Amino acid sequence: MKTRFLILTFCFCAYSLFGQITLQHTFSNDYTMTNRFNTHNATMYYNYNPTTQIINIYNADFSLYKTLTISPPSGYKFVGPLLFSDNLFNTDNLLEFIMIFQSTSNTDEYEMVLYNENLHIIMDLGNRQSAYAFTTMDNQTKLDAYLSYYDANTQSIVSVTDIYKLPGTIPNPNPSDVNDIGFERNFSIPYPNPAGLFINLPYLLKENESSTMKIFNSLGQLVDSIEITGTSNCLKISVDKYPSGVYIYEYKGISNTFIVK
Repeated sequence: MKTRFLILTFCFCAYSLFGQITLQHTFSNDYTMTNRFNTHNATMYYNYNPTTQIINIYNADFSLYKTLTISPPSGYKFVGPLLFSDNLFNTDNLLEFIMIFQSTSNTDEYEMVLYNENLHIIMDLGNRQSAYAFTTMDNQTKLDAYLSYYDANTQSIVSVTDIYKLPGTIPNPNPSDVNDIGFERNFSIPYPNPAGLFINLPYLLKENESSTMKIFNSLGQLVDSIEITGTSNCLKISVDKYPSGVYIYEYKGISNTFIVK
């Protein structure tokens, strides 16, 4: 009887410890990894397919909110979206996001366009390849839009950065997570994606900070491990020897996927 009581007690305690974890939803499709983003009122989700140029946006309850089909500018191809938000770039309560397109004739040339959820262009940000929003010490909201490329003449990486002051605020219901890294972690996208010969993996580290970028294949096997620093915030690697498939890159708990064709 005493043994049975101990077993029952253990089972009850185990249920108490682990019984609160509940699977709410599974996203399963041929799209990229589903990411979350915060509006000022809710947490939402999105994924996208670079081949069909379709973006799906989901509500907090995982129901489909909207499907968008993106048409790249002439001479450019679809790379991916970033910085989904609301009331950040304007105050009309519509969702906003940045789209990145890459030139089909020059891999170092991009087009960054800011859209709302109705695909109306809010602003053309020009030849920039990635961006993140941040809050300054005096509570101003700003956008960092940048381009990084290899200059064959000087044999060095050249970076160009634009800083914009934004009319809105970063949507984030968790005050302890209001910082540039917390907002950036869901929106950095690799390019070009899918990749053939090489891929650029954007990341965000402070100037004196370092970390390790780990790359895994779809089986979870470690493919590469590369030291990164805050001096460039973009890692360009050769993938011509990678077998075709989906890969995951990760640093400091931040992860995203890319495809090698």
